[in-house]
Amino acid sequence: MIRYIYIPLFVLVCLLGFSFSSIYAQNTEFVRNYENFSKLPVLHKGRIKPLDSLARFDIKTISGEYNPLGRNASSWLAEILFDPASLAETPFIKVEGQALQEQFGLKHDTKRDLFSLDELIGPIENTIPRFQSLSVKAPKDRTETQQEFLDVHERVKLLLNLTRSLSPLLPIGVVIPESFKDQIDLNEPLNYYSLSSLEKPLLDRLQTIIKVKGEDIGAYNEEEKKIALLAFQLQTIGTAGEGNRELKIIPGEWDDEKSGAQLYSIWEVLFNGQGGPQTSKYIQAWQNLAMAYRSGSSLEWNKALSEIHALYDQTPFYSSFIFNLERLYLSIEPYNWARGFYLLSTLLLAFYFYTNKKNLRTLSLGTSALAIITHLTAIIARVIILARPPVGTLYESVLFVALICAVTALALSIWRKNDLAMMAGNIAALGLLCVAPYAAKEGETLGVLVAVLNTNFWLATHVTIITAGYGICVLTACMSHFYMIMRLRKPKKDPTLIRLYQAIYKSSLTALLLTAVGTVLGGIWADQSWGRFWGWDPKENGALLIVLWLIWLQHGHISAKLKDLHFIAGLAALNIIVALAWFGVNLLSVGLHSYGFTSGIAIGLGVFCSAEIFIITGLLISVRIKEKRRATIA
Repeated sequence: MIRYIYIPLFVLVCLLGFSFSSIYAQNTEFVRNYENFSKLPVLHKGRIKPLDSLARFDIKTISGEYNPLGRNASSWLAEILFDPASLAETPFIKVEGQALQEQFGLKHDTKRDLFSLDELIGPIENTIPRFQSLSVKAPKDRTETQQEFLDVHERVKLLLNLTRSLSPLLPIGVVIPESFKDQIDLNEPLNYYSLSSLEKPLLDRLQTIIKVKGEDIGAYNEEEKKIALLAFQLQTIGTAGEGNRELKIIPGEWDDEKSGAQLYSIWEVLFNGQGGPQTSKYIQAWQNLAMAYRSGSSLEWNKALSEIHALYDQTPFYSSFIFNLERLYLSIEPYNWARGFYLLSTLLLAFYFYTNKKNLRTLSLGTSALAIITHLTAIIARVIILARPPVGTLYESVLFVALICAVTALALSIWRKNDLAMMAGNIAALGLLCVAPYAAKEGETLGVLVAVLNTNFWLATHVTIITAGYGICVLTACMSHFYMIMRLRKPKKDPTLIRLYQAIYKSSLTALLLTAVGTVLGGIWADQSWGRFWGWDPKENGALLIVLWLIWLQHGHISAKLKDLHFIAGLAALNIIVALAWFGVNLLSVGLHSYGFTSGIAIGLGVFCSAEIFIITGLLISVRIKEKRRATIA
């Protein structure tokens, strides 16, 4: 009997499934797929990239999140571009903290830090004089509160620029004067782009009317009022678009082979008057896309996207593989995975040291290898996306140095059975990957390089070698810390300590070789770029400082002027020397290497150096006391 119950249940499930599928089918027309939209090319921050990358950067800048209110960046960008009026009341702009909110006259709410354009437009206009006075100040002369105040203005400005980027293509409510109807195609959507040809004739006609009847619009007849109103509307829209260069999506027909192909904003095309038949095709395609979005039809939306992709596929701007790779890179955030694997490997290794279970060591090695593969794959992806070696910025150098630490440490663990080296390498890599986001300028991690750095040869030689030297230095320093800790527990003649000491000594020589060669190559590059091999620039002095420190330690060790423990302590201090040479010189704000300057790291650097001095000194004193006690007992 019971089995017969399943028959009506099965029928009920089928009916429910059919009902839900019918409902879904009825609503698919209003479901938009942003996959192909996010792949469209745009010129942003000096680089042609998928629209998704611009969306992520701009939405994060405006709201402080990549996915505010649970929506992804590309869907937000589409609404901003194609239906900006719908965003007027949406809380979207970040104004964080009571003090900052009170500066703009906003009602403070501890659970809220996002505000709408409607709420901010008035306060922004009222505080423009203060914005202008603060913006002329050098960044170093501004307080944190003043900088946050300026940032809010910039967020509103960015959002307004985005909302106006496609305004020439969006429909506007206008009435066409009878005397001008024969000059336009009334079957086409009425927008600034289709009506822009009327702007000058309308203004000329309006000037004639003003000469005859004056500026009192009450004296005008209906036709004249329509002319005045339309002229005012077009002039207002055009004025709002002046200087708007935020969305560069239109290829320039006028670019020659020497200057290279570029992308321009629609406003640039309109104001420069450099359009042509091909340019019109792109503008028309974007207009169709805007209308499809506003129609709510997914069929029209997908059709418009297919048409616009067909146009870009014929240009050098679009690379399906690279664009998909960039979107994947930004979506999965591979360095978060690498951090997790490094942390897991470190914990497994720590448990291995505690329990001496071999399978834990094997798991740790495998997890460390997985972390390195993830880390390396992410760096290779950057190389492909940016078409240059992965060491052009401070952020990239941190990623690369972290990889060098991890790879070298894993090699020492496998070939030399030196598990303490792997522990040191994992911790160094994990620490550097945690520091890396703070080294990214304005949150942009896939940025273009300044002109002096835009040379793949020297990036692949000097910069790669010097940063590899930094990596070996950091690994050497971390291993030295572990050596001093182990000396508290074991005598210096313990086999484990002897192997670790030998690894430290050899890695210090390797670090000296790489930093010395890298510094010399840097001088050759400087001679080619600036006409002098050496100029005592802070960055040059920083690189020299590492070389001199290592040479001093090696000479002291060879001549026996430095005992083994002091030699190790000096190598442990390499972390301080490298930090000062690598990050510290960026605080000076002088020199030809100004492309690397970073703000906001002084406190962190000071805390790190102070902590290292305290730790190294404490370990050195503790080891000496411990060994004196051992000698006394013996």
